[in-house]
Amino acid sequence: MGCGDSKRVIVPTIKNESNRNAKLQGQTKTDKREQKLKKSKIEHPLHHQGEKKPVPKHENRKTEKGKEPENNKYKEIDEHARKAPKELKYSSDDLVNYMSSFTKDPEYLVRGFFIWISENIQYDVDGYFGKTGKAPCDSESVMKNGKSVCEGYAKVMEELCRKANVPVKKISGFAKGFKHTAEEIITGQTKTNHAWNAVQLAGKWYLLDSTWGSGNVSHSHEFEKKLNEFYFLTNPKHLICTHFPYINNDMEESIKWQLLGEPVSLSEFSRSIRYWPSAFKIGARAVSHTDGLVEMANELKMTFKSIGKEEIIFSARLELQDGDTFHKQENATYGYMGKECYTFHVHPREPGTYKLNIFGRPNVEDTQNNTSTSLMKYTLKCSKVGDKHFEYPQTYANTDVEKVILHEPLSGKLRANTEVHFKIETPFLQMVRVGKTMLQRSGSIFTGLVETGTPGKLCVWGNRSLGFDGTKGILKFQVV
Repeated sequence: MGCGDSKRVIVPTIKNESNRNAKLQGQTKTDKREQKLKKSKIEHPLHHQGEKKPVPKHENRKTEKGKEPENNKYKEIDEHARKAPKELKYSSDDLVNYMSSFTKDPEYLVRGFFIWISENIQYDVDGYFGKTGKAPCDSESVMKNGKSVCEGYAKVMEELCRKANVPVKKISGFAKGFKHTAEEIITGQTKTNHAWNAVQLAGKWYLLDSTWGSGNVSHSHEFEKKLNEFYFLTNPKHLICTHFPYINNDMEESIKWQLLGEPVSLSEFSRSIRYWPSAFKIGARAVSHTDGLVEMANELKMTFKSIGKEEIIFSARLELQDGDTFHKQENATYGYMGKECYTFHVHPREPGTYKLNIFGRPNVEDTQNNTSTSLMKYTLKCSKVGDKHFEYPQTYANTDVEKVILHEPLSGKLRANTEVHFKIETPFLQMVRVGKTMLQRSGSIFTGLVETGTPGKLCVWGNRSLGFDGTKGILKFQVV
């Protein structure tokens, strides 16, 4: 779907509610507005093709790639919120007064409420998984008990904002949370499963999720408290990848709360891949496969890219699903960095359902930011496999650093005592050898016949000079 210029932004129009002094603007009829918007789009991951168009300035207070605001900006209000006396949990009025004694600025008040909630409310994991009855979700009980599911989090934020005279909306809808899989089809008849908020600051509306911002549920069904800045005043074009508003079964009204110039349809949302916050922080995007469920046979080729200033080194992990258990498949993926995209080959060893996790990190020398993080998640449905013993060769960090592309052989298992033709491409290396055999260089391409020898490992080495100092391992094969 193409993305062109968009001069109009759909802005929610709300009915009269208590403690609201401002109205959202949206004065044209919905049908005419939507017809016009079909001709123009604001780019986000679910409308990924075409020219880039930034989200309207008033909808995004974060950097271009969705990074959090500077921590120092909120340092003092954060500290104030964390030092709130424990007895304030018994009175929302007293808590609002406490925050207001520090600042009258609506943005900083909302920030203070966001931090207080993350510090004082834990997710009701047992209630969510049905081990116990769910804790009450009314704001008074949630503040007092310090436990709730998303509905309670959103109600507390709503209560505090209203008493602080900050226009606020509690939004219910669909979220791709802990239980979500790409096989799940979400329709208008599906029961909503999440709640979050919108707040109005300086006449413009912003989105936040105090539940996901306070921590996450681990695979062992325990709540892990951890502030996640991503969910405070989140870029609407990023939040729509995991949050779809659907309030009171009213799609026409609900879709406005996406705060997007070109709203995403429910079917688009349902089938799209699950992006993690880190994908937006480093500017990672899927290119070839934008749906979360992929049907395949034998081998799959996928491409990804960076839309930021730095290149991204991607990695992948394939896991075979066996009931509720997932088994990691060793050497079932092979990736390399091309001129424009990063390409993965995926080869399961048996038919079945697989989980494919995509990771990545910026290609920078800063070792402190050199850790790969989760970016996207797919479900693969593999119908058949030709070679059940196929494996790719093992790669190393230097494989990506040197931009090594293995053209042949792609099989990581080589027959003993045979001649195998190697073709390797790399723009930086001056020398490449396989075992003791030097490959012949022609530009950035290295080729040659290699005798595999006896069973064992066969390593590929490279060097940016013609000497032996600085030689690096770039690939490893198994000779069988």
